[in-house]
Amino acid sequence: MKKNIIIIILFLGVVGMAGYITYDKIFKEDSLKEVSEQEDNSSDIVSLDINSRLVKTLYNKVVDFDGSTSGTAFNYFWLYPDMYQDFYVDEATEEEKMNFVGMNLNENKAQYVSCDDITVNTIETESNITYYSVCYNNTLWNTHNSQMGYSREYVKTVYQDLFGKDAVLDTELYISPNKYSQPRYYYDESLDMYVEYMMDGAGGTSGPSFTSKVTRAEQDNNTKEVRIYETLTREEGVTGIEPEYQFVYTFKKEDDGMYTFVSRTLV
Repeated sequence: MKKNIIIIILFLGVVGMAGYITYDKIFKEDSLKEVSEQEDNSSDIVSLDINSRLVKTLYNKVVDFDGSTSGTAFNYFWLYPDMYQDFYVDEATEEEKMNFVGMNLNENKAQYVSCDDITVNTIETESNITYYSVCYNNTLWNTHNSQMGYSREYVKTVYQDLFGKDAVLDTELYISPNKYSQPRYYYDESLDMYVEYMMDGAGGTSGPSFTSKVTRAEQDNNTKEVRIYETLTREEGVTGIEPEYQFVYTFKKEDDGMYTFVSRTLV
């Protein structure tokens, strides 16, 4: 009788221990899962090093500061139709988009074209201003028999790198690397290239002076966006007044792993 009681007690103890272990395991797993989910939610937005290659590359695609995350420039806002208004790529005109293409042209990708192959020597703009191909001027001055240009395929690559792989390049539009100086590039269909043109007798001008600095950057893993925050001051001439503005630049990571420009907004 005593032996049976001992066996029953031992059996109940084993069952109780197994139940405790099972409960403890399930409870801990649920607790760890809950903590893990909380950590995942809190890590949706991750800070980025403002000096990282990703931040510098994205920022300098849409800000004319010659590869620097801080500095002073006279032609800073020529890329945007209104320097202090929000800018959304999906609302921009193709002419506005081409400003960014011009700024991102890499001179190492340029090609030299024989003047014998140039089919158009002058282009008259809507303002009755005439642009002359470099070859046209070279012929007048009996100098080099070639000029610089960019292949349409290369320009298309720059365009789609900025605005997405499905973006369609409009070759009817010229490219201007800078608002305040020469040259422009017009598409030559026979060469399938954008060829260099200059405005006769035109000199460069400069706009107001700006000082820009990237203050922080973050990656949103939920929306697949990178946001870059900038502080901007504008020189106001002899008054010495420097109003300060805060902007955020947003880029979206596409399925192909590339980041396209989305917007620049005033904070």
